[in-house]
Amino acid sequence: EDHILIKDLVVPQSIKILAGPEDIVASVIPPREEEVIPAEEMKVEDIKIVVKEDKADEVESVEKEE
Repeated sequence: EDHILIKDLVVPQSIKILAGPEDIVASVIPPREEEVIPAEEMKVEDIKIVVKEDKADEVESVEKEE
C-alpha cells in the first residue's frame, strides 16, 4: 500500500497545516478482484425443450364470454 503523508506535501509558507507530519492524507490500494467462475460446457443434447400451449385459445374464450 502506498500513501501520502502530510510531510510529503509542498505548500506555501503562508499555509499552516494543523495535522501532524506523519498523518496520512491519501492511501492507494489495489482494486479488489472478483473471482471468475468458468462457465459450464453444455452439449446440445443436454438442453431440454419446453413446449407451451398457445394462449390464443384462452383469449378467444374470454372474449366470447363478455
